[in-house]
Amino acid sequence: MDNKTLQKLINWTREGKTYRCYQLNQWRGKNGIRNQALARDRYECQDCAKLGKYSKAVEVHHIKELKTHPHLFLNLDNVVCLCKECHNKRHDRDQRGGSKKIKKFENIERW
Repeated sequence: MDNKTLQKLINWTREGKTYRCYQLNQWRGKNGIRNQALARDRYECQDCAKLGKYSKAVEVHHIKELKTHPHLFLNLDNVVCLCKECHNKRHDRDQRGGSKKIKKFENIERW
């Protein structure tokens, strides 16, 4: 990855615009990292494969996340292909993609 691209990733991450990183041609393009990873993993969820099951991989997960490791965003060794269910498990989300964390009240009064 060149320095210009890395600087874009860092700036977008700081600005809270991480969605822009996933629009890069180096990620999403025909020969992008996402498609390379899917081909490498034979479009199979790697977490399910470890359990002896087959599930089609529809998502590509960054092992070391973009927010903390932007320099690894376009590194093929930093991604793994997963089905939606396994991707949600890795991020501790429910099946709809929302957070599983229980919201606490800020104070005792709720009225």
